[in-house]
Amino acid sequence: MKNMMRSLASIVVVISMFYNINVFGQVENIKMTSDSTLVLDKVYVGALGMTGFSIDSLHTSSYGDLRVGASIHWDIAKWLTLNSYYMYQIGKDQSWGLNQFSLKIAPCKKWSLQIGHMATLSTQQRPHPVSAGGQFETWTEAQIPGSGLGVKTSYQPNKNLSFGIGVVARKQQPEYHANISFKKLTLSGYYGTYDKKAGAALSYTGSKVWTTLVWKQDKVIANMFGCKISSKHNIMIYTDMGYDLETKKLVRGEWGIYKIFTAKHFSVLPCLGYNYESKIIKGYLFIYI
Repeated sequence: MKNMMRSLASIVVVISMFYNINVFGQVENIKMTSDSTLVLDKVYVGALGMTGFSIDSLHTSSYGDLRVGASIHWDIAKWLTLNSYYMYQIGKDQSWGLNQFSLKIAPCKKWSLQIGHMATLSTQQRPHPVSAGGQFETWTEAQIPGSGLGVKTSYQPNKNLSFGIGVVARKQQPEYHANISFKKLTLSGYYGTYDKKAGAALSYTGSKVWTTLVWKQDKVIANMFGCKISSKHNIMIYTDMGYDLETKKLVRGEWGIYKIFTAKHFSVLPCLGYNYESKIIKGYLFIYI
């Protein structure tokens, strides 16, 4: 009964979101007040389906999920902002939700302090949960630690350079984070006291090439790589690979090609890939706003 009520609630949310799209003609940066202090940054709806074809036998598998979400910010004062988002995903095997709520103190443009349940400085290298990238997140990106209760501070002396430090509670123990960004490059590192292990992530976010390299001490090293091979037709290729440092084996390997079709209010992404660990050819269909 609970699952049915959750599904019905999600359907209502989806319908209301599509209604708002028709009313506002946009799903980003919607001003909710006359003074523009409360802004609905983004409304997101995405449906992702996958069919797998085994290369070893006449066997197919499939899964699908629906994700809805929204993010907002409220400028309480010029130097104080409340940030929050919520997303809920209905899957074939399980349903789950995720939310964030934090306060950002910025007495000047170059420096800020944020406290609450939020993305760590390392988590910022993962796609936002209220986005297509968040729903279609790669295995490599998912190796980076997630959000948590904590505090972080960042300093940006100019538009090309920024760095920060922070700490969150992970399994009720401190996990320390730091990052530095220069133009399109971002490097972050962390250390968790609960397992006495460190990790790092290095990202490059170009318009035609993008990649993320992740290292987790004594656990895994992984890499995600994407490249736009046709700007005219909006066609991309990707690789997503992971090597287990304990077993000395390749535990993740997926390679594929996809294209993005963009309409007025939504996008359609068909994708064809091959998955090494399950030995299947994957066909994805992703529709999102």
